[in-house]
Amino acid sequence: MLHKADDFNFMMGLGSYALDTDTIGFKSSDRVEQKIAYGYTNIKWPEHLIWTVGLSYQSDNNFTLNRNELNPKLGVQWTINDYFSLRAAAFQAVRRTYLIEQTIEPTQVAGFNQFFDDLDMTLSKNYGLGLNVRLSSQLLGGLEAVRRDLEVPVGLQGSKNFEIEKDQEDVYQAYLYWLPNPRWAITTAWRYEGFKLQEGRYLRQSFSSTPVELKTTSIPLNIRYFDPSGFFAGLGVTYVNQDIQHLDPKSSTVLPTQNEDFVLVDAGLGYRLPKRWGIITLETKNLFDQKFHFQDYSFQTPAYAVNPRFIPERTIFARFVLNF
Repeated sequence: MLHKADDFNFMMGLGSYALDTDTIGFKSSDRVEQKIAYGYTNIKWPEHLIWTVGLSYQSDNNFTLNRNELNPKLGVQWTINDYFSLRAAAFQAVRRTYLIEQTIEPTQVAGFNQFFDDLDMTLSKNYGLGLNVRLSSQLLGGLEAVRRDLEVPVGLQGSKNFEIEKDQEDVYQAYLYWLPNPRWAITTAWRYEGFKLQEGRYLRQSFSSTPVELKTTSIPLNIRYFDPSGFFAGLGVTYVNQDIQHLDPKSSTVLPTQNEDFVLVDAGLGYRLPKRWGIITLETKNLFDQKFHFQDYSFQTPAYAVNPRFIPERTIFARFVLNF
């Protein structure tokens, strides 16, 4: 249900899902159930402030864990003047089961994402603060800080051999976008990502590849050119530094910190077909075939899905998108 007025709007919704699953290798079936209700309102008061207030209820019931959570949402956006705007938010969310994660519930609060690709039924308490800067029509920038406190069910799926692990994630970033003229675009950023295991090491000892602390700093610089004929090209350079600590599976002690840093170069070119018919691109990641060890965040995703941001070998791919 949606309603919109001059100074406020609100939305409400309900959802109910049920899924029967068969466990491979076992003569058993399990049922996953999920019930969701939510309501959000955005209030413009006074003139330069927009308040977001919301509440959701989520009930999850599966073969591993039951969760019944009330999740409050609060956000505010303040347009200070024509050049600066400030955003802040505090909210709680529960990661839906990935097999039934479709939703029309708002996915952000005051510009901060509230749904992440965490492990199923992870409860997260999120706090964010951001500053957007518009120095001119050609120069934009900003700062953002996000803190996430997580309660993560860790263990063997389909059994009661699990524990609630407490993790902390911090993301700090600064970014700058510059359009010197209609044909050129230059972007750069500084991004820090921190992960730390706060409580719950018993089951982590079975997963020696899972870090107990991870700090990643990346600084990308990208230059793109767009020609009126339809051709475009881009060149990117990214510096990455990473510190990682693992848990010794035998003694349950934290091993010494390992450090890795490297620089990657990416390049690409393409062509926009006339009348917006489509795009053809050819891209190369890790142009100079740099070798390195990078710990991605797949240990925090369902089924340890691998989606690495940086790949330690040259990767060339072409893409053709046709619109009709």
